[in-house]
Amino acid sequence: VAETRGDYAFAEKVFTKAIQKEAAPMKLVQQRHKQFQRRMNRHWLCEKQREGSENEEIEEYGRSTLGGLTDKRARRNERRQERNHGSRNQATFNDRKHRSSLKND
Repeated sequence: VAETRGDYAFAEKVFTKAIQKEAAPMKLVQQRHKQFQRRMNRHWLCEKQREGSENEEIEEYGRSTLGGLTDKRARRNERRQERNHGSRNQATFNDRKHRSSLKND
């Protein structure tokens, strides 16, 4: 029931507890636990493959987007980022200077 709801962690706990408590018939519990583990392995493998195909689509989109970026435009963008970073550092310096002057007053 827990497995059909997607609560795989709880289902695993139930099997673990049944094995610890030596539930009868033990052979059946162990057999069902192995079947459950196989299903979970397949489930997680399919999930990984789905995630991988989504990532490939995203990477492909990123490649096509960046493909239109020329070297000249990339350098211009880097310079713009450096200027913005530098102005932020200056603003931080001025802010600290202002705060220290307030402390001294």
